[in-house]
Amino acid sequence: MAKEFNKMPVVNISKSHFKELLEGYSIEQIIDILPYISLDIEGEDDREIRIEYNPNRPDFANEFGIIRALNGILNIQKGIPKFETIENGDRTMSIIIDSSVIPIRPVILGICAYGKWDITLELAKQIISTQEDLHNGIGRGRNKASIGIHDLDKLKFPIYYTTLDSKEKFIPLDEKLLFRFDQVLEKLEVGKKYRHILKSDHIKNFRCPVLIDSLERIISFPPIINSDFSKIEKTTRNLFVEITASNQDTAINMLSIMAYFLFDAGFSIKPIFIHDQNNIFSSTSVIQNFTLKLNLSSVNKILGLNLNVKQIEECLNKSRIGTKILDDNTILCEIPAYRVDIKNEIDLVEEVIIGFGILNLKPNIASFQSGKFHPFHIYLSFFRELLIGFGFQEVVNFNLINENVQYDQMNIMHPVNIIRVEKPKSSGHEILRDSLIPSLLNNLSHNVHEEYPQKIFEIGKSFRLEDKRIVENWNLGIMVSHKNTGYTELKSILQYIMKIKQNKQIVTKSDTNSIYIDGRCASIILDGCVIGHLGEIHPQIINNFSIRIPVTAIEINLSLLF
Repeated sequence: MAKEFNKMPVVNISKSHFKELLEGYSIEQIIDILPYISLDIEGEDDREIRIEYNPNRPDFANEFGIIRALNGILNIQKGIPKFETIENGDRTMSIIIDSSVIPIRPVILGICAYGKWDITLELAKQIISTQEDLHNGIGRGRNKASIGIHDLDKLKFPIYYTTLDSKEKFIPLDEKLLFRFDQVLEKLEVGKKYRHILKSDHIKNFRCPVLIDSLERIISFPPIINSDFSKIEKTTRNLFVEITASNQDTAINMLSIMAYFLFDAGFSIKPIFIHDQNNIFSSTSVIQNFTLKLNLSSVNKILGLNLNVKQIEECLNKSRIGTKILDDNTILCEIPAYRVDIKNEIDLVEEVIIGFGILNLKPNIASFQSGKFHPFHIYLSFFRELLIGFGFQEVVNFNLINENVQYDQMNIMHPVNIIRVEKPKSSGHEILRDSLIPSLLNNLSHNVHEEYPQKIFEIGKSFRLEDKRIVENWNLGIMVSHKNTGYTELKSILQYIMKIKQNKQIVTKSDTNSIYIDGRCASIILDGCVIGHLGEIHPQIINNFSIRIPVTAIEINLSLLF
């Protein structure tokens, strides 16, 4: 099974196993139901089905996890899945943690799994496949945790989790010769791939984490590679599973998934005693189901259904979740330890809909009102179309602008009521603009090497502070730059636009404005109200923006006209 981080994991399942373990259901029926438990069919042949699963369900990494879920959906087995461990009276069946390993990879857990018969090739493939899926998933490429699987009968307990010098030697898995630990990291592909986890680069004579049995034989070099002597073979019946990790939670999650998998595969699970720096505990004592409360009202609100508490309980049981009804609105849910994906109430709601059956949902068309353009934006579009028809190009600028551009380069005194951004991240986004003209001049300043004439416009917002309230207006800014541009050119364009749109004649009244040349600017008046201004930009301002060609401009308040 190919495993890459950028691909969804795939598990191969024998059709004969499906038929054997889900008696009474045809392969076609099983394939039809798989998508309704969040599985996808990647392909199939005469022998196998290739099933793609979401990495948030690592318990689906083998056929037993999938069959466990199908048993619930098909009403074969419901509620908490069966899981038992054998009491271990042998206190020598233990892992003793040495303090030297704590700074490197401090956590270790393990179990013993006793089989009824020798491991088949198919089961061995599933064990290795599950191991790799867990490495790549919740193990984060072995960074957070890794699993070692060994032939239990080859080992002599107790086992010691300690460190050895990097010059020590052992025979790695599937090798014939002795390798030093540092040679494993430098020469073997698996060592090169995972040596970064140990952070051993450029360190001489570093110490490596190892597992050693009581006969002082090296069992494993986690998280890199196992020893060859403890590998699984055709005659292997009993397994020792060890998990080393950087944190306890990830190790427990991996152990829970592996323990349930091996139990369902027919193994008897026996704990190992872990001797850490503080105490001694049974490894299976950490495999604990946990509880969450679920409210009926939340379920129905999120799913749009009208289920009662008994119906919700039935749905959860089909998703292999235990339940206890506390009252008419609350269910106490017992989640099996292998369901590491369930974190909160929303996850439980998802389990309800899976148990209910997505195929049982009846689609209905929600009532809606078709959208349409706001009349004001239709009004604005008219100006766009008209100006584009005149050969102008539209530009769109940010409402936030640099204070120096808005005032200093325009030779305007800074007003007291500037609307500032608190702690701006960029000098170009310091204040809300109160005029479009500086933005348009800034556009021209970045295009001084382009062909002239340059004719641009912008329909955008301007802002002002009025009685501690921000007032927004939609403005139209028009700007023309070429060597012969003048006041008359823009006035004629404006008169034509207003004649067509407003069917009214505008009046221009000579005015003074510091951004324009004296005697070459005017206020724009419509129905006795000043709606804007136009004129020839003052040469000093043109020079401030490094523009070498005359510029004329118009700015009118479109919000006043609508």
